[in-house]
Amino acid sequence: MPWQYKPASNASGAFSLVIDADVIYSGCDSYAFMTEFSTGQTYAHYISSYGNGVDNRVNMAVAGASPRVAVAGYQGVVIAYEAKGMQGGMNKVWSNSLKGTGDDVVHVTGDTGYVYAGTNGYVRKLDAASGQITASNDLPDRGNHEVTLVLWNGLLVAGTNGWLVGMDAVSLATRWQLSLPKAGYDVVALDTNTDYIFAASAGYLYCVDANGNIQDTNSLKGTGSASPTLSVNNSKVLVGCAKKLFYFNEVDGIFEHEWTESIPNSGANTPGNRVDVFAGNHYAVAARSGFVFGLDYSPNANPRIARKEPLKGLGNYPVAFEMVGNEVIMGINGTLAVSPLSLAAFPAQYQFETNWCWLACAASVSSYYQSSSGLYTQCSLADKLLGQNFCCIVGSAPSCNKPGYVSQALDETGNNAGGIEYALGLEQLSMQIGLGRPVVADVFASQNVGHFVVITGLHPDQTIDVVDPTSGFSTLLYTEFLYHYLGGYEWGRTVYTED
Repeated sequence: MPWQYKPASNASGAFSLVIDADVIYSGCDSYAFMTEFSTGQTYAHYISSYGNGVDNRVNMAVAGASPRVAVAGYQGVVIAYEAKGMQGGMNKVWSNSLKGTGDDVVHVTGDTGYVYAGTNGYVRKLDAASGQITASNDLPDRGNHEVTLVLWNGLLVAGTNGWLVGMDAVSLATRWQLSLPKAGYDVVALDTNTDYIFAASAGYLYCVDANGNIQDTNSLKGTGSASPTLSVNNSKVLVGCAKKLFYFNEVDGIFEHEWTESIPNSGANTPGNRVDVFAGNHYAVAARSGFVFGLDYSPNANPRIARKEPLKGLGNYPVAFEMVGNEVIMGINGTLAVSPLSLAAFPAQYQFETNWCWLACAASVSSYYQSSSGLYTQCSLADKLLGQNFCCIVGSAPSCNKPGYVSQALDETGNNAGGIEYALGLEQLSMQIGLGRPVVADVFASQNVGHFVVITGLHPDQTIDVVDPTSGFSTLLYTEFLYHYLGGYEWGRTVYTED
């Protein structure tokens, strides 16, 4: 991770994240923060004096156009800050105590002109520039419970106590109400794509249309009435619930179940059945019990969990996710962390002999995966693949110092996941690196001159990290590597790797 920053030494617990340009606005344990993504520089505002409740969650959103504001919802209060980058720190623009709504947790969302707040069975619409309330809906007959919100196609949808309430986003007049069948009376997680509203509550998942009609339901088998987490990205629908991650493909409002994966915990003394989820473009992200996991969307992937990393010292707390370019932002227990698409711990090896680039790449990949079938060295691979028994003694001997195919060496180490006869595009490369899988590239200067290197990183500016067994690490533009690596090499073939 290029930076990991704990915004306040005494902040802990659940996080809320929202990204606006190069700034991350986050909330945790009575604090609101703004953090510059590129450097980790952070300003904080301690807001405990604004509320009188006991739930210290701080939920964040961005709204308005002129001025642009970042808003924090906290214990019956909404507080707005200037959202114009890191200039001048956290400057408060206005606050509104949402009179008569109590001191409960406040969920917020916004558009170009307004802020919407939901709390304790009430919904309020506020002018983003002044903080004045312009419309209200007291959600009659829905009781005083936590209210989640999502804006979608002219609707403001509230989830509360096993119900959905669809409101006109201008007037907040109720258009429809929907009791979620069999969901009981639980907090409702909400998300949308361009066509539908998605809700998850008490072990169930729902797809709902603009008129409040249920299109499909899934019972999330084996989860009981546990509270789910939800993330939607176009047709990809991820639900985390009771130690499991469910992946559905939504097709015309119907859930096509692709797979279910049990998410392990981190070992002894870390119970925790909650699974937090994020639906990335090319891979799924899940967190449970102090670990974060990268999972392959492919139905036939084996293993499906392709990457597992500890969130060291951060405890068993909920994790909030966002994404900037190719990099996943995580908020957990008072800490912001970024996990880029870069395999920073890749154990690069220089080739020991002039023709051993294929063996060096294979040995490095094997070491990266810590192959269960043994520790492979370049010379031991040479002996095995070239039918010799002295390459670890005299590797420069003509019968040892020979070129070969990296795919054969990776077959021997057990890390060959197949190959293709062309270069990877940025999206394909993003998926592989995001899943923690280094990619071996076969580059050619001419039909008779080739070389193997390993790609270990992809960055938002479309540069890639390359490990060359002759020259070591370098970072260069993807297009330069594709056509002009080392001034004359082109990326011709690709070999995938796996654990």
